Amino acid sequence: MKIRPYLCLFLLIGACSYPPAPKKIVTTDLKYATYTWYLSPNREQWDFHLADYLHVDSTGHFELIRHDTFLTRHTYFKGTLNDSTRQIIDSLLLANKFSPGLSTAGISDTVFLVYDGFTYLLDYKMIDKAQTKIQYLNTSTVIHQNLQQLTDWLDTLISRTAATQTDSFSMGPYLDTLKMISSKDVPPPPIKTPK
Repeated sequence: MKIRPYLCLFLLIGACSYPPAPKKIVTTDLKYATYTWYLSPNREQWDFHLADYLHVDSTGHFELIRHDTFLTRHTYFKGTLNDSTRQIIDSLLLANKFSPGLSTAGISDTVFLVYDGFTYLLDYKMIDKAQTKIQYLNTSTVIHQNLQQLTDWLDTLISRTAATQTDSFSMGPYLDTLKMISSKDVPPPPIKTPK
């Protein structure tokens, strides 16, 4: 009977000496973009403005576009996210309560929603799941709290990432996709001048 405590201690020490198995990354592709349509300076047409863009592939390599203030020149970055950052993204996406659709239960009908801000697109693929795309406005009255937390976290990641700056890179047809799915047909109401 006196051997049992020593045996337990030996097993406990042996178990602690092995490093924990690395967690499997389940997000294989993530694209996150913020954008808006704005009235051109000559007030004749609506122009598309990409504010921020983050693309993380299955290896953790990322491409990032960000800006300091509205319509300033974009800054381009490339780099690799570490596993702990990718695991945070995984945990927020795995805990999602906003897919496949957003619930409008409890949101009161309004005649016209006035919103002056960016439109957001979360486009991601996880192992053994279909591609998911969610376009939304980042207001706490419209989106689920989990989506709000993920948006805030990704915005912080974009603004604080210090990586290798590059001249530029092409987003190819993805920029055309953003323009196509975003709504320029329902722009903010025209500015009325007082009589």
